[in-house]
Amino acid sequence: MREIECPNCGAVFEAKEPKCPYCGHINPSGAEAKFLRDLEGTRKKLDKVDDEARSGYGEEVKRGAGSVVKIAVIAAVIIAILAGVIYLMNKTIFDYGFKGDYAEELTWQHETFEEYDELYEAGKYEELMERISESTKATIDYFGKKTAFLNVMRNMSVDCDCAGTSAKPVVTPDIGIVASLDILAADQACVDCVYALPEESKHDLVERMESRHSMRQLTYMKEMGMGNDRYQLIDVDNDDKVITAAEAVKGIKGTWVPEAV
Repeated sequence: MREIECPNCGAVFEAKEPKCPYCGHINPSGAEAKFLRDLEGTRKKLDKVDDEARSGYGEEVKRGAGSVVKIAVIAAVIIAILAGVIYLMNKTIFDYGFKGDYAEELTWQHETFEEYDELYEAGKYEELMERISESTKATIDYFGKKTAFLNVMRNMSVDCDCAGTSAKPVVTPDIGIVASLDILAADQACVDCVYALPEESKHDLVERMESRHSMRQLTYMKEMGMGNDRYQLIDVDNDDKVITAAEAVKGIKGTWVPEAV
């Protein structure tokens, strides 16, 4: 087995490990390999649940609600997401095979993100939501059926992830994880779950969503044929029971409380 030396502490460990077992320093190549393995495992689980749901609900599913959304808090999914984030922090997206000149891609990114900032500062939120949806569609069209969607409804700040440590404190309580092969179904299910929360739990997040016209992303994705906003929630933690958004958040109340270490 090939071994590598940790650039942080100097310890030697197997190259397949996602991080140094001694100091915790990330090993990009190992993290990438683990992420891909975990993602493939998650896709297989989703396919299995999807097949069982279709056979179990027969004609109702054929008429039905379109895409199936699965909700669960699965440790393997969380690990895969974390590994993916770490991997993407260490490598550029161009490593996945985007064609074209690297300098041109960087120029495009700079100009596009600058346009997004200008739209936001000008209060043109609906146009911003449309541009973001179009960028998302381009990515999905490129990767095609190799894409799965995992929405982690935990530590939900009203600010963008890009705000980092300057983001406003988390208020909305954790809900769980929504997974689907349909991006619109997954996003719609998350929005429905948020709206199903008690008023004191959802107030801040809903205010930000509505004041920034974020629902335009959902309607615009539907207009562009990116997915189906009709779905079924299947609780894989409870024998694949079909539940409503209200049932998914039943018992969740108050505001966010950090997990005990």
